[in-house]
Amino acid sequence: MSDIPPALSGGYQLWYYYPSVPGNIVVAVLFLILCLLHLVYITRKRSLFCIPLLIGGVFEVVGYGCRTYCHYNTDGITVYSIQAVLILVAPVLIAASAYMFLGRIISRIHGESRTVVPRKWLTRIFVTSDVICFFIQGAGAGLLARSDSASQTQNYQKIILAGLVLQIIFFAFFVVVALIFHYRMRNVAYSVEGGIHWQKLLISLYLVSALIILPMSGQSSFLMLFACYWYLLFAFLGTS
Repeated sequence: MSDIPPALSGGYQLWYYYPSVPGNIVVAVLFLILCLLHLVYITRKRSLFCIPLLIGGVFEVVGYGCRTYCHYNTDGITVYSIQAVLILVAPVLIAASAYMFLGRIISRIHGESRTVVPRKWLTRIFVTSDVICFFIQGAGAGLLARSDSASQTQNYQKIILAGLVLQIIFFAFFVVVALIFHYRMRNVAYSVEGGIHWQKLLISLYLVSALIILPMSGQSSFLMLFACYWYLLFAFLGTS
């Protein structure tokens, strides 16, 4: 078997490598285990705000399952589109949980006056931005699945890329908002406020943010996104 899969009939190279079967299966199973753990947590604690995180994990399971199938079907545009959009959209949902995570910290330590974006608008603004990115990427993936030429495939991939770039910009702004809030609060609040170690939680949020952004810049970073999901799961367990 060649290291590079054959090109499509129009000459366009859809895959430049054969997706790893063992690697994708392992990641899909790990995400599945975390999804089940999170489902139990949501059911017991009635933490409905964690549902986007769970859906993001399900998207990862299906996405990497499709990537496994693509190892044996490298010319299937439909399956390629499904795995691409699910793996790209999963960080959008996980990011939504990160937005709510910051909002809960702000509420618990009564820091509404120290944030540049009012807490009641924080989640709405950034989730709306994620929805916009979701539809852009989804539209690109839908068109990609129906493309019948190499030029169309390239153009539709550019639409997906545009949505991804916009998503990174919005999320970077969210991180700036969190940093400003942290800077303003560090001299007016104790290290333990509202019953939580808020500074440690913000540091964990920064780590999660980095792990969300990294997979956006390359699908080979799937282990980083798995780590992100893991950190967010236990961050929510610690603040509930």
